[in-house]
Amino acid sequence: MNLRHLDGIRALTMMIILLTHSSIPLIRMPLKNVDDLESQFDQVWFPIAMAGNTYTVQIFFVIGGLLLAVNTLEQTKNCIQFAWYLGADFQLYLLGTVLMLLMRIPKLYKPILVCMIVSSFLVPMIVIYQHQLDATVMMILRYVLQEIRTLPYYVRFYIPFETNAGNYFFGMITGIIYHRLKDNPAAMWITKVLIHITVL
Repeated sequence: MNLRHLDGIRALTMMIILLTHSSIPLIRMPLKNVDDLESQFDQVWFPIAMAGNTYTVQIFFVIGGLLLAVNTLEQTKNCIQFAWYLGADFQLYLLGTVLMLLMRIPKLYKPILVCMIVSSFLVPMIVIYQHQLDATVMMILRYVLQEIRTLPYYVRFYIPFETNAGNYFFGMITGIIYHRLKDNPAAMWITKVLIHITVL
């Protein structure tokens, strides 16, 4: 059974939700006659529209969950090629959030920093060695012309979140250093240098 139409329904529900929510600020704006606005609340259609908006949000989530399950369970079909980073970024965000929460415990702060730095180097080395990949991307023309998603380096190293975690961790560490030194004018130049090095 083809479920492509659900993407369209989901897009329509999203537009209805955005349209409804974007009209909320209009209620908060200064009005010449507040009675006109309040009289709309007494109309028969108003509670129906409000309830409909609530249900529309729930329909959006139901369809989203359904499409996620169907697209995840059908592994033979690839996701949108250029959106691979969304999954990796989401997983890194979740991991980063957990690590930042754990780093609030003073005893865990330094061990977590050390683990982040060590894993930044160790995980890519293990993946490259385990799968016998090239240490850097080699653009092999037959993969580029046919389907780059079949290139072993792309599948095993370029896309997964664990091989991208090192760069994410260094960004987090730079953010931590910036947060600690931002109020110290003497150390601000170190922060600027670190940010530029991290970005490069």
